[in-house]
This record gives sequence, C-alpha cells and structure tokens, in this order.
Amino acid sequence: MAFLEVRDLYKKFGKTEVLKGISFDLEEGEAMSVIGSSGNGKTTLLRCLNYLERADGGTVALRGEQIFNGAEKRKLKEKELRERRLHFGLVFQGFNLFPQYTAFQNVKLPLALMEKERVKQGKGSLLEKSVDETAAELLEKFGLKDKAKNYPCELSGGQCQRVAIARAMALKPDILCFDEPTSALDPELTGEVLKVIRDLKRDSGITMIIVTHEMEFARGISDKVLFMAEGRALEYGTPEKIFAHPETDTARQFLQNYFDWKNFSDPFKVIKGYGQARALLRKLKPDVLFSKGGFVSVPVVMAAKHRKIPAVIHESDITPGLANKLAIPNASKVCCNFPETLKYLPSDKAVLTGSPIRQELLSGSRTNGLSYCKFQSGKP
Repeated sequence: MAFLEVRDLYKKFGKTEVLKGISFDLEEGEAMSVIGSSGNGKTTLLRCLNYLERADGGTVALRGEQIFNGAEKRKLKEKELRERRLHFGLVFQGFNLFPQYTAFQNVKLPLALMEKERVKQGKGSLLEKSVDETAAELLEKFGLKDKAKNYPCELSGGQCQRVAIARAMALKPDILCFDEPTSALDPELTGEVLKVIRDLKRDSGITMIIVTHEMEFARGISDKVLFMAEGRALEYGTPEKIFAHPETDTARQFLQNYFDWKNFSDPFKVIKGYGQARALLRKLKPDVLFSKGGFVSVPVVMAAKHRKIPAVIHESDITPGLANKLAIPNASKVCCNFPETLKYLPSDKAVLTGSPIRQELLSGSRTNGLSYCKFQSGKP
C-alpha cells in the first residue's frame, strides 16, 4: 500500500475532458515531477488533489484512507473541505501572496486561521510554539528573516516564491505541490528557487508533486516522473526510464521539441560498449566531452580518455552559458551526455553522445565552479 494512491482521476469542464483516468502511486518522502506540454491537464491535476476543483471520477487514498471518491456525489461541507485540504499544500505559479500583507503576515495568516478554527471547535493547538514564533521560524528557514516586514512589491520574484513555499509549509501538509514554481521568474532567479526545493526535499523529507518545465531539475530531484499528454498519464516511471528510454513517440517528440535538438547523433542512443563509444567519438571528433549533472557513460569517458579528449563534469546546476564561457572557450565541437545539457552549450557545437549509464569518479579539482575529473573503467 503506497503512501498516496491516485486511481482513474477524471475531470471535465463542460464537454471538454481535461483529465482522462490519471493513476499513480507515491511513497512517503518521494518527489514526483509532472511534465508535458502546456494545456494537458497538469495544473488541473494539482487543483483536484488540493480540492480547489472537484474531480468527476476516480479515487485518492492517503495512508490507506480514502480521502476522495468520485462516486460520492454529495457536496462536502466547508469544514470537511478544510480538513481534506490540510493534507496538501500548494505553491502557486504566480505566488498568490496577499499584496496588502507583509511577508511575515502572509506566512502567519494560515496559522492564525487554523488556530482560530480549532479554538472555535474546542480543540487544542497543533503548534508547539505561538503563531508568531512559528511564522518567524519559517521565514528564517527559507532565508527571509530580514524580509519579514517587506511587502510582496518590495521583494524579488525568488523571494516571493520562497514566502509562498514557507506559507504552504506552515500547516505541515502531508504532500507539497508545486505548480511550475519557476515559470514567473527571471532566469537568474530560477536556480535560487530550485535550490530551495531541493534543500527542502533533502532536509524535511516531505512528499512532493512538482509540475515543471525544468527538465534537468526534474531528472535530478524526482523519484518518479509522470508524463501527461491530452489529459492522460502517457508514461510513468523513474527518471531514467522516462528521460533516457521513453516508450512513446509523443514523449520522444516532446523532449525533442523542448530541447530544440540540433546536430545530434541518435538522441536516444545508449552507448553500451567501449568499441561503440570509440567509433562514435572518432566520427564526431569533439574537442571536449561535457556533462552537466555528473552522469557520463563509462565507455564514452574511457573512449574520450583514449583519444585524449578532456572530460568536463559539472555536478550541480549552473547558469546557462556559463559552461561555454568557462569550460570550452576554444572548443569547436563539444560532446555531451544528456539532452538538457545542450541548453548550456552553443547549439552549433553540441553533439549528444548517448544516455547516462554509470560513472566512477576517482579524483577531481574544482575550477571556476566546474570539476575536471578522471575516471576508471567499470561495467555499465
């Protein structure tokens, strides 16, 4: 029995079917990214889970207890809705902060309303500390202690999104949902928010569902990935399965279109052997082997070493363009291992070498944020 079980979730608006039988499981502490083109029901899925929309069919169970059944047609009372909504927290695409309230007041508000409701019902507090202390601690946790008295209009987009995340975490939801958390941000602020989400997963262990168009981020943070197309869960599985070995033409086309692939060898080719890798590199004749995220097929790296091609491995997120500036200023052609890497390289230089298999890092030294690494052979 999974921590969260969603079965055959349906939703339509008028005659338009938006969700067509979505099903997935999540274990406690897992993160699932929901990817796909715009207009395919990703946001509607989150809104249904958060009871902001009522699904027309299907079931949702949490810890084995059914919290939604589409066959139950009666209208829920406001009290029941509030109780069920507490299981989920939602970070909205456009922040949705109250402009008339400071950062502190925005985080404090849901806590104060919850405490007021519990007092009204004759129940005790769920907070270990006062409302003010809890709100202040949340702001400090997300690096906003010095912004507590600032209004949303006085904050950057990244700071607003961190306030929104702190507010969503205030009521300690079982599952935290993000609806394209970086879509309203400038590129330079995107990394800031993605780091907050990664740190949150690592430090709190909270279960997450993340709708995102940041494919590299999705591949790195996710335990599972759900690819949606035309309201259906077209593919569902591990990041390796979805990104490296998509089963449907629709998923392949989505990834190809998303990354605007150019000048590639077969985008989904897996380099499984040393001889195959040597032949490919002999054909491509790259000046540098580059990887973002630290994943490189061992045969490819060994073949590159044999041909005396330097390998540049970057183990975390970087700003687009930085790799080109620091790692390969004089390179005429660059081989990289994964489609997302290409947006960090000039399109006329980048060539995909294959999907990641396995690497063994022996040693490395960091220069300008990049690791120049040596590898040894190993079974893929």
